[in-house]
Amino acid sequence: MGRVGLYIYNSSLKHVITFEHGSICTGNDLRIQWNGEEYLLKFLKGSPNDNPATGECYYLTEMYLLLNDRLIPLNVSGDMSWIPVLREWIAMGEKISLINETGSTLFLNISTPHLNATRPRVYNSGIAYNGNKIWLSLTWGWDYEDVSHVKIYLLGKGTVREVYSGEVPGITSSGAMIWNGIPLFFQSVTLPGYSGLNITVLAFNGTELSRVGMFNECSQLTPVSLSGRAFILCMAIGGRRRLTTMKLFSITGGRKELLRTFTTSGYPRIYGVEEFQGFSAFEERNDSSLILYTNDSILLFNSTTVMNLLTGEKIPLPANLKERNYRVSYCCGGWILFTKSESYTLKGGKFAELKLAIPHRRETTTENLSSPGSTQTGDNTIIPPKEALALLLITTVGGALLLHALHRRR
Repeated sequence: MGRVGLYIYNSSLKHVITFEHGSICTGNDLRIQWNGEEYLLKFLKGSPNDNPATGECYYLTEMYLLLNDRLIPLNVSGDMSWIPVLREWIAMGEKISLINETGSTLFLNISTPHLNATRPRVYNSGIAYNGNKIWLSLTWGWDYEDVSHVKIYLLGKGTVREVYSGEVPGITSSGAMIWNGIPLFFQSVTLPGYSGLNITVLAFNGTELSRVGMFNECSQLTPVSLSGRAFILCMAIGGRRRLTTMKLFSITGGRKELLRTFTTSGYPRIYGVEEFQGFSAFEERNDSSLILYTNDSILLFNSTTVMNLLTGEKIPLPANLKERNYRVSYCCGGWILFTKSESYTLKGGKFAELKLAIPHRRETTTENLSSPGSTQTGDNTIIPPKEALALLLITTVGGALLLHALHRRR
């Protein structure tokens, strides 16, 4: 069974707790989420009935909130997400609950299909927020049904109100776990005699679900939210060898509009940068491509160029990065692209080499010290201190790649 020690560092290392008897079904018994202030911990406990050889794993969990050096046990279970606009965590388990930053828990009066004797074939949940409105959506269905059940609730501080309940054909799921915009749903219906996919995007207009459009040409859809604006990245069916055809759609006024069709090398990996805390370093490999989006941009990184998918502008990579594996991080309104030996900033559509001068260990006078407000480079270029710190942190940690699936599913 696993044994994990938890330590915190603040000038000195302090032991908080040692978790005992972790699951034998996973190599990582302790999962940690951070909202920028406190940490949420999920410890996966072992069960006497666990058997990795047969896939029989129960994943019993213990939840904690770490405030400074104080560990607060939480009597909740399920998938956990941080809702920025509410400043509360939400637990999507057999019971749905909200947890504030001090660990106080509010169980919502919502009946979920988990409580039924027979588990549904599909169970999906999501949070969408737009302005001061926050919606919680639940979708589920059973094998003997050809429909999905959809319920939508309006959340407030300590309140919950059902605003929609209905049935829609086929298999329907929330577009994203956490979404900045009106609630979106992906609907798949099997048509008689039709061998391809039949995917429709639905939007909630406050009272009912309306059809945004069909995406039959897509094998996979990824929703992207930019400051409340909704986009859909479509991976097209078929394509040439070692190339993937992609389409970018915008959703405006309840309708879809094709903005761009482009090709990428290999299988593109897609991440929302704002969903990560700290300086996340995403890896771009020479045989694949990387799509990253922030609150105001969607960029495609490959082995030769960086492409702005909103404008179509292509920016050639610096010669030292072309046809090489490199890592990408976002900080201070700009991008940092780097390897073990080179680093560049990307701002305003232009690359600039980023050099850090590490002073030698020698005696120096106060007059010779550079200002703490800037970092000096060899060519007398001033690097803003936040960018210099970001690169130092990234390279010190070794540019650890943080993998994240937009659809958090078990």
